[in-house]
Amino acid sequence: MPPMRPGFGQSPLHVMQDGQRYYVGTSWILDDGSERPYTVESDYYEDREHAELMYKKMTGKDAENRLRESLQINLTPL
Repeated sequence: MPPMRPGFGQSPLHVMQDGQRYYVGTSWILDDGSERPYTVESDYYEDREHAELMYKKMTGKDAENRLRESLQINLTPL
């Protein structure tokens, strides 16, 4: 995640950790530059990989790969 200006407010979506669980959410950037959890936008996951997959689905970051896979499946000769 890119560094935020102090006191900037809500961060963009990113993968966050709560104890041993991971989730997709936002932080609130305080005046001193520190972050505090702000919103939880997904379920909780036991590993970071599942949370990253959900992040990609939520943000469309993997849309190109899904399109490529779909075209490959649909254009494969029978």
